[in-house]
Amino acid sequence: MSEELSYRALLDVPSFPRAVIGAQLGRIAGQMGGIAMVLFVLTRYHSPALAGAVAFLSIFPGTVVAPLAGALLDRHGRKRLIILDFLFACFTLVLIGVLSLLHRLPVPLLLVITALSSLTAPLGNVGLRTLYPILVPRRLWERMNAVDSNGYVLASIVGPSLAGLIVALWGGEAAIIATGLIIGIGALALVGLRDPETNTATSGNLFRDSWNGLVYVLRNPTLRGLAASISIANLGNGAMYIAIPMLVFQRFYQGPATVGALSALPGIAGTVTRTFFARLNSEVRDRS
Repeated sequence: MSEELSYRALLDVPSFPRAVIGAQLGRIAGQMGGIAMVLFVLTRYHSPALAGAVAFLSIFPGTVVAPLAGALLDRHGRKRLIILDFLFACFTLVLIGVLSLLHRLPVPLLLVITALSSLTAPLGNVGLRTLYPILVPRRLWERMNAVDSNGYVLASIVGPSLAGLIVALWGGEAAIIATGLIIGIGALALVGLRDPETNTATSGNLFRDSWNGLVYVLRNPTLRGLAASISIANLGNGAMYIAIPMLVFQRFYQGPATVGALSALPGIAGTVTRTFFARLNSEVRDRS
């Protein structure tokens, strides 16, 4: 493996390019799904309150079981559980789209499917983020973080734009189904991934391990601060998923394509900045 500290050196890391491809497809689908689901509910059921409930249920149940997901990832490896999450997300999204096209999707069923689909989400989200440092040698972590961060930026540009365009051209059901198919392709991309061995201490009890991990985060001032600040920031980010479409529809009388374009603009602004700062070694300057 090359000792060069460059982005090119990452391509020589076994399985890392495959992990990036699978993760990128999953993240694009995630960004698509957030916009597509809101637009789908607004155009199909004409209810901002229902759109908010769907957005809440797509996240909150998964947040509750996230400590269990972390313990499972430590015990049973990452690849299989990430693929499981991607395939389940593909199934539930396609199911929602097909049932709606068949006019067999009452509101209670939509809410139940949405809540169930969120339960496996931490497996994919956490699994991919924790997989990268295991695959990549420490000397390339700064470049790895840049690729990882810009992957989110790219997804935030492509996903909302694509979702808005599909809703505008073919309807919300088509956008939901397309989102499911993209994340399904992401699962296929991860099939050949090398799942590295990890030696993780365990108490032998899944729930005890989950509780120990949660307590550790709460007692560690750095992790506790990060958890609090990110959670508060996400309250605002989540509200924008509902606020932007309603503003565009009710105030400016524009359609889903405009919603997608507006949602992509923050990602465009952040691309150059993330790439530049990733070149700086932050290991001894993290806190400041």
